[in-house]
Amino acid sequence: NQHIEKPQESTKMKISIAGSLLMMMVCSVILMGSTAVASSSTPKIESCSEQDRESHPVLCSMVDHLLVDPDVVARELHTWAKTHGLLVGAGVGASSPPVVTAVQRNLRQGTSPTSEVDKTDGESSSIPVVFAHGMGDSCFNSGMKDITKRASDLLGGEVYSVCVPTGKTQAEDTTNGYFLSMDASVDVFAETVAQDPKLANGFHAIGFSQGNNVIRGYIAKYNTPTVKTFVS
Repeated sequence: NQHIEKPQESTKMKISIAGSLLMMMVCSVILMGSTAVASSSTPKIESCSEQDRESHPVLCSMVDHLLVDPDVVARELHTWAKTHGLLVGAGVGASSPPVVTAVQRNLRQGTSPTSEVDKTDGESSSIPVVFAHGMGDSCFNSGMKDITKRASDLLGGEVYSVCVPTGKTQAEDTTNGYFLSMDASVDVFAETVAQDPKLANGFHAIGFSQGNNVIRGYIAKYNTPTVKTFVS
């Protein structure tokens, strides 16, 4: 998965968007260092160090562009992700596609990620549902909004269902999927969950692609409130 797209012209520089797996690996190497700074709200991306620039010039050029014009970078990443089929949930409707049907089946079973849970169908289906999106996607995109609502509808329409982003806007949520370290992404997810009173008694978690890593990190590092069921 090391294919690199042909660079696109922008007003300030050319950007090369790597394949999602390669990007995730490279970003993890760099951003686990000094370029991601956690704060009490949303972590900020900082420019690369000189050492990082020597080791990863293309990625650091992308970071520079992100700091100057984040909306342009977000649009390019969104377009690339859409072209390569990385966006999920678009067009979900009454036909209940296989992925949604599988979600319904797993949530109604109420299986714990670590042990069996003795719950009735009604009790299990009343537990809130939390989504974590994949790289290139965003909770603010129509597809994630559709599938989040659809999950609630399949569980009777009264179940609280929410997608937890890693940024405050669509642009920030999209770019953080590429440029924010996994540790910082997990921390943002945990902080958002902790601040939502409707999730205080636990929730089902559904991850797409990189969102699965975020949820797994949350379970390992926090898990308060508790993840009742993890559907990956």
